[in-house]
Amino acid sequence: MAAASLSVEAHMTPYYHGDTSKKACEALLLTNGGKNVTGKYLFRKSKISEYVLSVIYKGKVTHHMITKQKGSGAELPSSDSWLINGSDTGTHSLAELAAYLSKTRGKKWPLALTEGVPGLPVAPSATVATPAKKEPDVTAAAAAAESARLAQQQRELDEDAAAAAATSIATNDAAVTVGHTSQPATGATGESRAFLSGERVMEEMTPYYHGDIGDEEVNELLSVMRHGGAATGNFLLGKPPDADASTYAVWVLSQGEIKRHPITCGADGLMRVGGRPVGGGTLVHVVQYLSARQPGWATPLTTGVLGYQTQTFEDLEAKELAKVDAQHREEESKKWHELQERKKHHEHTRKRSIKLKEESLEAHERSLRVQEELNNPELEAIRAESRAQIEAQKQAAAVAAQKQEVVHVQVSKHNRLLEALEQVSPDIESVPLDSDDEDSALRDDVQQKWTPSKGKKSDGTPEYAFLHPPMSELEAHGWLNEYGGGQCGAYLVRLQSSKSTGSAYFIDVLHEDGGIHTHQVTRSKVKKGLFRELLVDGHSTAQPAIDLVLQYLGSIRADWWMVPLADYVRPLREKKAARQESKRIVAAERVRRKSK
Repeated sequence: MAAASLSVEAHMTPYYHGDTSKKACEALLLTNGGKNVTGKYLFRKSKISEYVLSVIYKGKVTHHMITKQKGSGAELPSSDSWLINGSDTGTHSLAELAAYLSKTRGKKWPLALTEGVPGLPVAPSATVATPAKKEPDVTAAAAAAESARLAQQQRELDEDAAAAAATSIATNDAAVTVGHTSQPATGATGESRAFLSGERVMEEMTPYYHGDIGDEEVNELLSVMRHGGAATGNFLLGKPPDADASTYAVWVLSQGEIKRHPITCGADGLMRVGGRPVGGGTLVHVVQYLSARQPGWATPLTTGVLGYQTQTFEDLEAKELAKVDAQHREEESKKWHELQERKKHHEHTRKRSIKLKEESLEAHERSLRVQEELNNPELEAIRAESRAQIEAQKQAAAVAAQKQEVVHVQVSKHNRLLEALEQVSPDIESVPLDSDDEDSALRDDVQQKWTPSKGKKSDGTPEYAFLHPPMSELEAHGWLNEYGGGQCGAYLVRLQSSKSTGSAYFIDVLHEDGGIHTHQVTRSKVKKGLFRELLVDGHSTAQPAIDLVLQYLGSIRADWWMVPLADYVRPLREKKAARQESKRIVAAERVRRKSK
């Protein structure tokens, strides 16, 4: 224990123990059941820093380093501030530091200093110097008197708090006890809005504090007790809507009426009711004071209406610690999940890398096998043989194209010969040729009835004997019905328009049912071999001329061409006669269609 003969300056606080050892300070804190007094503390000199704060926390003595913001001397310059565990407090003396730590400061300081262990006496001649506020110089006597007054006031407050605790101003679910009177709370007295909210206030506000509450709600709560025949003195505490921050009110049921009395806090920190101090600075002191008959107070408080639930500093500390612990667990869980995700990602990357290496190795092996196959003499011989076959096929195709051109020339010559023969004898279906003629074999394979002769127009294009000039579908069907003889396969070939140059035709064909189908012949845009073929309704014929197309259509039967061509309808060479005949045929065709 500190020697009584020593003293310290006022800024050192009366709870400073000088060079007392760590073990001696722990013994001082744990005496008289100090283990159960959370917040019990003292200051001592440190060998490695300026000072140490030793305080009871969770039943154990904890030690906290106190250092300066800057500088290393023992004096306290006004520009420096104290650090507790490295956190700036903004204080400049141990007295200010003790006052600062008398309240919780969140995670960095979760408890409040409550009871100090007296140490070296404080020299009364010194004054406390703070940078924020300059106090006027006082004499030693005035300082001693002020210190004695504050100590006396603190003792009175401690005695009042102990008396309040001894008089049991608390609730026990079904009963409420105030002073010497105990009556059971009835009905809605335990079911107020504040009580049902589950919110908590500090224990100095009492269990009867209802927060912001109006007269109507107070009347509703106390009227239950009034109509139930409860004794006079039932009450509750709250803050009226029109009150300022430091003003409260107590509503009391007195002689069947509910009266409101304001509670104010004076400059000295004491609560007052009707201007009279109650001996303390909390609502607990107000209830204790008013539970007995006082001057100007004729109705002692008896039974209170339960409001907000109360809590102690220990409760707040436990909640804060639980919150910190929950946050710590959440952070640990988050870190664990992040670690698992990283492990999963690493494992996925490792497997992917192994798979890519395996695929690369397989690709390399395939490349080696292909290279070996390319260097195989047997395969080289097969490739050479294939190249020779492809070259032979190309040559055969060229020879076939030449032969086709020769055949085309021979067919053209044959058509001109047939045209000449037909002009000489139009009634003869075919002209026998000598077997010694060079074209005799070709003429024997040609059906003369649908390969008529052709000449040359003035522009050099062939002029076929079977080709009609451009005409309407009505006129073409009339010619076919008139001169087709009703023969299935009879057909008529006409130019598509007067601007056609032998590359666009219409073929009208007579079917078994008497219907006439019209087919369009167009020139392909893609060159096939040495020529561009003619297409019938978009279908390939592999023929370059209309006469060869007619020959082709006379010998095939496909899903798009079901009726082989037979005889064709010849046009009239005399233009005047042809026009007159067309007029007649069109008129007859119109009559025929109307009759159907």
